[in-house]
Amino acid sequence: MTRMLAALFAVCLIALPAWAQTRLSDKALEQLRATATEVAAVETGQVPELLLKALIAAEDPAHLKRSPETSNLTKQLARLHLGAMPTLQRQAAENALATFLAERLSPSDIARAYAALVYYGRNCFGYRDAAIGLARKTPERAEDAIWLALAALPRSPSFYLRDRAALRDRVETLVTGMKNAGLIDAEEAKRLDSLPLASVDVGVGCSS
Repeated sequence: MTRMLAALFAVCLIALPAWAQTRLSDKALEQLRATATEVAAVETGQVPELLLKALIAAEDPAHLKRSPETSNLTKQLARLHLGAMPTLQRQAAENALATFLAERLSPSDIARAYAALVYYGRNCFGYRDAAIGLARKTPERAEDAIWLALAALPRSPSFYLRDRAALRDRVETLVTGMKNAGLIDAEEAKRLDSLPLASVDVGVGCSS
């Protein structure tokens, strides 16, 4: 009987996600809750709707339809605030922080916080600094083509900033992703596809 119970426990443990097998300390959980509260208090400003839709398409097209703690976009926002740690512990922390963020922010607010905090390249964090530091445009003067190009950067900023052909392909993928996810209609997708590729490599970047 003891062997049977041990075997059953082992099977159940294997069935659990790896992060669930790692228990975070109470202190670590409190720190993650504090981090989530800090993120929720970030002043995002008026994030352009096109940038939000493109970032959602880039990270999780179903973000607005999912439980926010399960969305990859929420987890990406969580990853921005986690330092180096062992893999299983990091995964546990990522899931805990995603849950705490989902308790404090709506799916739309999570996307806005991501846009306002993510790294776009050349030391530019957040869409406002990125527009100025990379495209030499204030957010108020930035065209749709700039927001599309900026949304393409977070996945691999250095690569896309130096390879315009790859950046163009990435932008086209985002437009298709927005259309397929129902974030834009066919007419809007056609309009966005017709835009020239923005130059987001003309700025000197952002100061440290």
